[in-house]
Amino acid sequence: MSAGRSGTMMGTVPGSTKRRDLRASDADRDAAVDELRRHASVGRLTIDELDERIGRALRSKTLGELEDLLADLPVEPPEPVVPRPQPLWTRPAVRAAALRLGALDLFCVLAWALSGHPVQFWPAWVILFSVWRLGRTSRNEARREEAERRRALATAPPRRRIGPP
Repeated sequence: MSAGRSGTMMGTVPGSTKRRDLRASDADRDAAVDELRRHASVGRLTIDELDERIGRALRSKTLGELEDLLADLPVEPPEPVVPRPQPLWTRPAVRAAALRLGALDLFCVLAWALSGHPVQFWPAWVILFSVWRLGRTSRNEARREEAERRRALATAPPRRRIGPP
C-alpha cells in the first residue's frame, strides 16, 4: 500500500480497481502501519485515530482497504537511506593498524623480557606511541566516514514540502 504512495508497496496504482482487489501481503500491511505511524509522529493523526487505523490495517484483506486508510493523508517521498556508521573496531583500517601495532608492542615486550634487564620497562614508550597512533587512525577513519555520510546526504534528492507554503 505504502509503495503506491511512497514507492515500497508492490504495484498499487491509485484508482485502479484491478489493483485494489488484490490480496494484501503482510509486507503491505506493515508498510501501511509504518506510514500511519510516520503521519502520527508529525501530528496528522491522534493516538486514537492511529490505534483505530492500525487495527484496520492489520485486519485488511485487499490493497484497496489499505489505500483507503491513507487516502486522506498527503503522499510523502521515502526517507533517504543513510548508512549507519560502523563501530571503530570493525573498520578495516583500524583493525589493520591495531594488529600491526600490537605485534610491534608484543615484540618489544618480548625483547625486554629476554634482555635480562627488567629494571626499566622501556617498551612502555613504544606502547604509548601505539595507543596514540591507533587513536589517530580511529579519528581519521571516523572523519572519513562522516565526510562520506555527508556527501551521500548532499546527493540525495531534496524532500518535497508537504502542506501550505
